[in-house]
This record gives sequence, structure tokens and C-alpha cells, in this order.
Amino acid sequence: MGHIGKAIGIGLLYFTLLVVIPLGFIGIVSSFIGSSGGDPSKYFHHTGMYALALGVLTTIFASLGAYYDKGSGKRLAFALTSSIFLALWGYLFIGSMSIYYEGDTYAYEVLVPGIAIALALSLSFKIIYRIVEYHVYKDEYRSGNGQLPPAEPPYMPQSGSEEEMYF
Repeated sequence: MGHIGKAIGIGLLYFTLLVVIPLGFIGIVSSFIGSSGGDPSKYFHHTGMYALALGVLTTIFASLGAYYDKGSGKRLAFALTSSIFLALWGYLFIGSMSIYYEGDTYAYEVLVPGIAIALALSLSFKIIYRIVEYHVYKDEYRSGNGQLPPAEPPYMPQSGSEEEMYF
């Protein structure tokens, strides 16, 4: 039924990719901007909060989904929730950053909603994958885990019956 090792491995992978690396990136870039005399809040608009909150939620639900076997309804529910949070993470992580420049005579800020939408759409394909995975493995899961009613045992003639004499 449960695969605790797989769930822990998936959890560590997701946490590293969605929380540790993005927060490290934000920290390094913010310290560079700060040491150059700039204001990091002009570049990152709550980006760290989005990375942390949505990254942790995605990690939790992905780990819970990895715990269950393919074809399980619980795996489908947790994996779909994880995929939705992953798409939100992609949109809000990229969408909350901006390219900012302040010169002597002018300042400009470029937001990147198109890139954020493209990332969220590409990450949302995982939702389709999870639904297809469930439908492909659900019969195998149910038959292997006693979810379906037991099949009729094959007909075995009783010893000493007339049918046994002909075999």
C-alpha cells in the first residue's frame, strides 16, 4: 500500500526545487542588489513568501500522493492538489518578480505576466497527466488490492464425481 521511502524522496526533491533553490536565488540576488545600493523590494514583490508557502504546500501534497499506489483515488486527490499548487507556484513566483531600473532622469519597471502564464500553463499539464495515470492504473490497483468483489473460483469437480472420470 504505502511507500514511505518514495514519499520522503519526493518530498525532499520538491522541497529542494521549490523552496530551497528559489529562496537561495532570492537571497543571493537581493544581497547583490542591496550591496549595489538598490532596493530589493522593487524587484521581488513578496516572491519569497510565494515560494515558501506554495512550495511547502506542493511538497506536502506531492509526498502524500507519492505514498499511495498508482490508480488509488487518494493518490489522485493528493496529486491533483499538488499539481494545482505547483501551477500557482509557477505563476506567482515568476509573476511577482519585475525588472526594474532607476536612472538619473527616468525609471522603468517591466513585469513579466506572459512568462508567468506560460510557466503556469506548462506546469498545469501535470494535472492532465495525473488524471490519465489514474484511469490507466485504476483497474490494476483495484484488482490487486481487493477493491473489486472477488472473482468466482474456477470450477473444480469434486473427487469421485462423474466429470472427473472423463479427464
